[in-house]
Formats: sequence, structure tokens, C-alpha cells
Amino acid sequence: MKKKILYFVNVDWFFKSHRISIAEMAQNKNHEIHIVTKFTENFYEFKSKGFILHPINISRSSTNLLELLLCFFKILIILKKVKPDIFHLITIKPVLIGGIASRFLGVPSVVYSISGLGIVFSNKNFFSSFKTKIFRFIYSFALNHFNSKIIVQNKEDLKVLKELTSRNKKSFILIPGSGVNLNEFKFNPIKSKIPIIMFASRFLIDKGILDFLNAAKKVKKLGFKARFVLVGNEDKGSLVSLSRSEINDWVNCGFVEWWGYSNNMPEILKKAHFLVFPSFYGEGLPKILIETAASGRAIITTNWPGCRDAIKNGVTGKLVPIKNVKSLVKEIVSFLDDPEKYKLMGLEGRKRAEKLFSLDLVCNSHLTIYNALISKKS
Repeated sequence: MKKKILYFVNVDWFFKSHRISIAEMAQNKNHEIHIVTKFTENFYEFKSKGFILHPINISRSSTNLLELLLCFFKILIILKKVKPDIFHLITIKPVLIGGIASRFLGVPSVVYSISGLGIVFSNKNFFSSFKTKIFRFIYSFALNHFNSKIIVQNKEDLKVLKELTSRNKKSFILIPGSGVNLNEFKFNPIKSKIPIIMFASRFLIDKGILDFLNAAKKVKKLGFKARFVLVGNEDKGSLVSLSRSEINDWVNCGFVEWWGYSNNMPEILKKAHFLVFPSFYGEGLPKILIETAASGRAIITTNWPGCRDAIKNGVTGKLVPIKNVKSLVKEIVSFLDDPEKYKLMGLEGRKRAEKLFSLDLVCNSHLTIYNALISKKS
């Protein structure tokens, strides 16, 4: 019997990059797929797939109370109209708004996808600490639907959420990341003689872009012949994003290259010698890290929740402390001094991706969760 699955996510491009394969597999299993999100450019593509769409105006960065209330009431209206069997909430605001709405209306089943706890839980200043207490209370209420599962991507988030929700162990499922298509992201031998060191992400300060830029500057000044490459773009919806003009200033100084945004990451990553991702953001399990591993490329990233879960230190890459350019430079130089090191790590990363990060594995895990919740409610 066909069941309705309603996905609620803050913006369409995130759903496309992180969850659309799950929705497509569920649709192939004869489920009716609904998506409520803010649409930027993917409306007609989603519609062509047969998804039923519910546009909503939701800002990722705004904390305007009136805007949040309007979004909440809009979700209530959509829930009453659709009457989903599964309400799948993705990213922080949808998890909180949708979680509260689902408890008000008694939605049959809820899936919470926690792809990182975000800036609120990683920033340690006083004001943020005050906000964290409020968020903890809201999380505790929103995440306690009577028939639900909470999907987390790393052990640290699992620990935090267990403490603040007081839910039993069986309520949580650890799925490492959003999965990677191993047929698209393949190992290719490194061709370029001059090392290409890549940073691929939105240009958020908390993603470590400034640390990457400063490390590039220092390594260049040491006399190493290497190309430091940025792949991505500014995030106009974020308060902590570098602008295009700021990036251009670094490019004009000759320290980095900017290849722009790409929707063909398999081709981009095979050009890299290794990836550097010095994030201190509230990560779940960064998609770029599992895509890089699947591409057979070594990784230098931070000893930080989510990032450290994506690699095996000393085997598939190296961990450095957060906000530590000196350590970052040291590891980059160690790779440049010994190319065989990062080549071997890349091969080990591919093996690990095949074992842990397969897209089929992630999709099947989600369908198992859906079926279990529906069966429990029936």
C-alpha cells in the first residue's frame, strides 16, 4: 500500500545534494513523495521526478520570531493537508519547527536527520551559551515524538542528543553521512606533476577557509611548488561566509586559485592530489570528505566531531587541531615531502569508503527505518 513521505528541509539544493537519492529509492518502492522547502533553482527538476512540492519561505540564518511563527503555522497547514505517514525532518530549523508541529498534530511517524548540531553547540562565548540552553530545551521537546527515530552522523552528536533528550538507546541510529555513489566517485591515478591541494566547500569561516588560505600563503612562502585550489562559492544565506571579492583578493595575490562552484565533483576531485578541510563547524559527517575518500584521495582535516569520523588518522589522512594554521602547514609540508604517503592514504580511503559510505547502504538503511516506523504504527 502506497504511503506518503513528507520531507522538510531548509533549502532545495541541500536536499538535492544530500537526500534526493533516498527520496528516489522510496518513490521506486511505491511511496508518494512530498517535499516542503525553500526553492532556489530546483523546483522544476524536482517536479519532473514526480515529487509533490510545497514551497515555503524559511531563512537558514534568521532568528526573527515572527518569521519562525509564520513558518510554523505554514507547516501545520501542510501537515493537515498532506497527512503524511512519515514526516522526515532534515537540518536544524526543520527538525525543531517540524518536530514541535508533529507533536501538536500527532503525526503518525517522524524521522529526525541531525546532520550536525551547528554553530550554536560549537560556539563557546557567553551569549552563545545562553542560546544553547534555550536550544537544548527546544530540542528536548521537538525530538520526543512518540513514534520516531533520530538519525545522527557521528558519535559526538549521538552523545549530546542522548543527554538532552533522555531518550532510550533504541531511538537513535548512527548512519555515517549521506552516502556516496561509488560508481560516480572512482579512483583515478594522479596525473598532474605539480601537486594540487584542494579546499571544496561553501566559503564559511567555520568550515576553515581562512585557515586554508593562511596555510597556502605560508607553504608558498616556504618555496614549495604547489597549487592551492578553492572549489565552491560564497553562501549569501550565511552570516559567516567570505564574499567573492574577499576571495578574489587572495587570488590576485597569487596564493590560491578559484575554480568556482562545480556540480561535477567526481571530475574535480580526481584532479586533486589531496584535500584540506580544516573545519570547526558543527559538522555531521561532511559529504566532501566521503566523496574525497571514494575518489581515492588523502585528507587533512580537523580533530573535530564529524571530521574525525570521516577518516582513519594516519591511514586515510591526518588530523590536526582546530584553528591551528601551524599544524596545518606542518601536515601539508609532510605530504609534499613524501608523495607516496598521500597516494597510499588515498587508496586506503577508497577501501574505507567502499566499506562504510556506500550510497546504497545509506538509502537501504533509511527505507528500513521507514518500514519499521510504519509497521509499529499500523
